[in-house]
Amino acid sequence: MKKEKVIVIAGTTESRKVIEQLLKEGKQVIATTATSLGTKMLSAYPIEVREGKLEKEGFLSFFEKEAPVEVIDASHPFAVVVTKNVKEACEQLKIPYKRVERETMQYEYEQITFVDTIEEAIAHLNGMKEDDNLLLTTGSNTLSIYLKEVNNGRERIYARVLDHEYSYRACENLPIDKSHILYQNPPFSKEDTLALLKKYHCKILVTKESGKAGGVDQKIEACKEANIPVLMIRRPKEESQEEKKDKKGREEENPCTKKANKKDTFGGLLIAGTGSGCGKTTVVCALMKAFHERKMKIAPFKCGPDYIDPMLHCHITKKSSHNLDGFFMEEESLQEVFYRYAKTSELAIVEGVMGFYDGMGLSSIASSYEISEKLHLPVVLVVSARGMSATLSAVIKGMKEYKKNRICGVILNQCSKAMYERLKIFLQEELGILVVGYLPVEEEVQIKERHLGLMTAEEIEDLDEIIERLGALAEQCFDLDMILQLANTYVPPAFKRDLKKKGNKKEERKKNKEKLKIAVSKDEAFCFCYEDNIEYLKEQGAEILFFSPLTEKEIPKEANAIYLVGGYPELYAKQLVKNESMIKSVQKAVKEKIPMIAECGGYLYLCETLRLEGGETYPFVGAIPQEIVMTKKLNMHFGYVELVALKDGLLAKKGERLKAHEFHYSKEEKELSAFQVEKPDKSRSWNGGYHTDTIYAGYPHFHFRSNKKAMERFFHAIENDMFEQKVK
Repeated sequence: MKKEKVIVIAGTTESRKVIEQLLKEGKQVIATTATSLGTKMLSAYPIEVREGKLEKEGFLSFFEKEAPVEVIDASHPFAVVVTKNVKEACEQLKIPYKRVERETMQYEYEQITFVDTIEEAIAHLNGMKEDDNLLLTTGSNTLSIYLKEVNNGRERIYARVLDHEYSYRACENLPIDKSHILYQNPPFSKEDTLALLKKYHCKILVTKESGKAGGVDQKIEACKEANIPVLMIRRPKEESQEEKKDKKGREEENPCTKKANKKDTFGGLLIAGTGSGCGKTTVVCALMKAFHERKMKIAPFKCGPDYIDPMLHCHITKKSSHNLDGFFMEEESLQEVFYRYAKTSELAIVEGVMGFYDGMGLSSIASSYEISEKLHLPVVLVVSARGMSATLSAVIKGMKEYKKNRICGVILNQCSKAMYERLKIFLQEELGILVVGYLPVEEEVQIKERHLGLMTAEEIEDLDEIIERLGALAEQCFDLDMILQLANTYVPPAFKRDLKKKGNKKEERKKNKEKLKIAVSKDEAFCFCYEDNIEYLKEQGAEILFFSPLTEKEIPKEANAIYLVGGYPELYAKQLVKNESMIKSVQKAVKEKIPMIAECGGYLYLCETLRLEGGETYPFVGAIPQEIVMTKKLNMHFGYVELVALKDGLLAKKGERLKAHEFHYSKEEKELSAFQVEKPDKSRSWNGGYHTDTIYAGYPHFHFRSNKKAMERFFHAIENDMFEQKVK
């Protein structure tokens, strides 16, 4: 006869008693435990043990696979998230659920102060003398919080933690003398605790209300004998049905938390900010890492023309990040690009640009706000809380009321946990907006910058450690479930989702026996390229041949065209010059009139010389009669531009216009005049660019999908060149 299968959520003394009873009853037991210590404690029982931390989706999958007759939750009374996830998974799968409650103790000691949260405990400790030592018996998971928030915590705190590898890792890098970390394993007797109180001259003991199984009775007896007070954090209480009903009602009143009637399966969210430097990128990286660790399929995006943030997105999610640009793309193109790359994901996260309403000039054109409206994306606003309290309400209210918008949540950056708890209640009551998380001030998670903005992902030596820490902070400091709920309210706007656009020449070009092959520069020096540009070239039937001007000897011989992208050639000038064979290869391609596009850094590489700020001069390819000088300040020719062709060339005939973007810390010694370069509002213009029948080169970067006519001219030139080569 097949035994009934029961799953036990283990890790406590009670769980072992439950398992013993179930085995006596002849049940098949599967236990789950978060740590190897929990597994070790169950090793004596003839049961299957599943080790590892699970979120709700993990429990759902596990329970569905095992199909138990019952799930018994004997997790720690403070493991409220685990209990919530297990309970919800059971409800969803209609599996009977039972919670094992620890016996509530009556404490006969007058010197016990009860608090409900860690924040209240910290406030109490900060009311004591700053040289009063304390014995912390609340575990290793929250030790970093006490160290950060308790006045003089590094000197005052003595922490008893489990003598186990998990605790070693948790405490390894904490800013505390290792002699203050006291490794012991249960059971903890009165004598054990008393010895520590006396040895370290502690004036108070901090504990959780974890019952007799947690050794609380022995701790109190030790404190009685030592005549010192106890600070006890109460067990988290489960919401009553009335509280749940009231909470549900409040959520239903908020339009952002209403369940959407949506056909698409992916959620969408735009992370905006009050301005540059408020912490958007840090928050976005933290969110992407946290959801990626939860095994979710993330589709990353960036508002505006930036190259560097998408590199960070890609590093975290292992997916290409795509730019959404209101200047380059019409509304239909924006929707098409977003849907194209988001439709196979579970969650699309869009990082905003500058301040939420900041667009071209003093308008909101091409702003994060415009993107959110055109794509119907719910918005979470990142606000720096540094140096503010009540003023935050005015700032957020102004952002909410300036224009009709989709802001439905707020994350506070540079905010302590204690302050966050107060601000969250204050802002939600004042403004009726959800406050869904915070990030504390931590210098070690700051991403380094240089003149073109943040450093690229490949250049930051400790990037993986920074991202790991940000992901951990997101789990600890963000209400990820609520953020996901906000994202799931996303309903795409109605638009024609025919991704095979008119004018796509791919099928036509496939018929050609000889395929178009475009060599694209890609290495540390040349790394600024819109991912969608590469996708667009592929859609048009081209094969992409990546090559490195830094390390390879020549351009791929089979290439029919060349695309030299932007980047940091000035940082690698010496190496580029030393690679003489590659320079000769590029010179040969120019001489043979192979069609070529060179943007910004690629343009610099084609020029005669590059002079650095220190005066060092490097001879480059020399295909363009131009000398470039690096500068300390951003060149005044920056931002969105429109190029008006002053003569016929590779990408345009005289009078035709191209949309582009400039951003560079260098200047030209000679004026080139292939194009008149205009600001979109016509406030300024200048001449620039190099343009022949086979070469376009200049500072501006193009978004190919937004300049389809120019790209058709490029492909036509390639095909003509291929035909001529055949004739020869």
